[in-house]
Amino acid sequence: MKIQELITEGLSLPKDAIAYHVSQEIAAIYPKKVLLESSDSSFNLENYTRANLCTIQQYPDIHNPIITGWNGMYNNLYEYRENGCFEVTWQGNKFDVILMSWQQGSCKNRYYWILADSKELAKKFFAAVCEWNSEIRSEVLVFANGCWNKNSDFFKSIKKTNFEDIILHGNLKQEIQDDLINFFASEEAYANYNVPWKRGILLIGSPGNGKTKTIKALINLNATALLICKKFQRPIC
Repeated sequence: MKIQELITEGLSLPKDAIAYHVSQEIAAIYPKKVLLESSDSSFNLENYTRANLCTIQQYPDIHNPIITGWNGMYNNLYEYRENGCFEVTWQGNKFDVILMSWQQGSCKNRYYWILADSKELAKKFFAAVCEWNSEIRSEVLVFANGCWNKNSDFFKSIKKTNFEDIILHGNLKQEIQDDLINFFASEEAYANYNVPWKRGILLIGSPGNGKTKTIKALINLNATALLICKKFQRPIC
């Protein structure tokens, strides 16, 4: 069975059967190759490729659809691969990578099969991609469409936002800032009463009343808050 036919057949199966069926067929098609498979979101091969850490070559005889989307928040286009098979070159090594995507609840499940000459090489490549994608480099994690993604544009907009640009009713602006700072200063009090030192911030209001800008300003509050976040390696919202 050819890969093109396998992808088409696999996507017609019940969602719980796709990964197992495709894995079984790939192992039969490539008996001399080692197979590593994963649906870990940290294995974002496209971001890794954009950083020029590997190259991707599409097979001309296999349809590799590239989906174009529109980011309304930042008014720009973005592209991503949906299904297909391609050759990846990384540190002088070549891998065949098969990607299939299907809806799983509210999230799009992206499942990869990596074909390599050895298990050690496949694991090394997989770990390198995941480690690079897990690092935060002038980005913030944003939860959207049921998944966490890093967003550098949102980080840039945060750096430009402060409370001087925000107008809130009465003393609300100062109360929000004081509440956040006091929480970070109260770790010892939480420990004394054996209460978990964690919380969330919930802002409620109609569209356009400043919730997003307030969150951005909170993250970019001042050097003290940022140092606290760095120390505990956690977001403040």
